Amino acid sequence: MLCTLCFAETKITFTSPLKDQTVPEEQSVTLECELSKPDQKVQWLKNGKEIKPDRKRGILPKIEGTKHSLTIPKALLDDTAEYTVKLKDQETKGKLTVEGNTTHKNRTCLAL
Repeated sequence: MLCTLCFAETKITFTSPLKDQTVPEEQSVTLECELSKPDQKVQWLKNGKEIKPDRKRGILPKIEGTKHSLTIPKALLDDTAEYTVKLKDQETKGKLTVEGNTTHKNRTCLAL
């Protein structure tokens, strides 16, 4: 007797997509999403361009089971962008807005 088993591969999906976030300049921010299957390799993009790990700024993608995150320890105005996480033919997007420091101390200049 010949037995044949066929297993349909379960499609991996984003169970928690990226969310839009707004943060003050120089504040830490973490972008995160979650997949339906653990330990999957994803690609992070900023405005459509691949994000390379930046050890100097401490920007490194992280995987913990099904959770994928990208932390920016000190967000700069240049970090304002649309971020994308791609997995094969699927993706999730979120916009990060970094607000500049608009609180300036009032200074009085006295002419001597």
